[in-house]
Order: sequence, then structure tokens, then C-alpha cells
Amino acid sequence: MKYRHSKTRLYIMCGLWALLIPVFGVGLLAIAYLVLVYKREYITITDDAVLLNTGLLTTNELEIPFKRINNVSIRKGPLSSILGYGNIVIFTGNDVAGISFKDVDNPAEVKKQITQRMHSRES
Repeated sequence: MKYRHSKTRLYIMCGLWALLIPVFGVGLLAIAYLVLVYKREYITITDDAVLLNTGLLTTNELEIPFKRINNVSIRKGPLSSILGYGNIVIFTGNDVAGISFKDVDNPAEVKKQITQRMHSRES
């Protein structure tokens, strides 16, 4: 299963930057950047691991096997709670900060998918 950044947040940010087009002319560059980030950054849940793909010019893929995951949490602010997106934070080993993937639509569903696969690997 593949999850991307929240479309709702993308639309809001593009709309805000679009307001700056007549004023500064930088709005188009910001919108292009936001769309590229949306297309290039995603989280994939496989049978064996969670894959985090990030990067625009260089691509980074981080593989986290389910056997290394200790905990999965969700972080939301007031706006993200209203709009239904949040950050997924995966804790492995002795992580204090965790590995974060920002602005995921329906983070509770993503957390559920990860924890179900974690527990099915333990049995």
C-alpha cells in the first residue's frame, strides 16, 4: 500500500502561494515545488517493511523492517486534526525522535496497517 502527502494540505498550500503570484512572482515556483514534493515523497507498506521515499533532486529510500519497529505514533496539530491529516512517527531501537513522515492523509489508517503487520510478524 502506498500513501502520499495529504492532498488537502497540498491544495491549501498551493492556494496560499497562488495569492503571491501577482505580488512577488514566486508563487509559481512554490506551487511547482509543492507538487513535486507531493509526487516524489511517499510511504509504502509491504509485507516485510515500511519504505519511506523522499527527495527531489536525489532520491532516498529508507527501509524499516517490521521486526525493528517498536512503536508507531501520530502527531497532529489543530489544523491537521480538522482536515484529517497528520504525521506518522516510527520508533525503532533506541530512537528518541523517531522517523517521521509528514502530512499523511488518514494517519490512523496508516498506523493501523503498520501495527497489524508488526503483530502478524511477531506471531
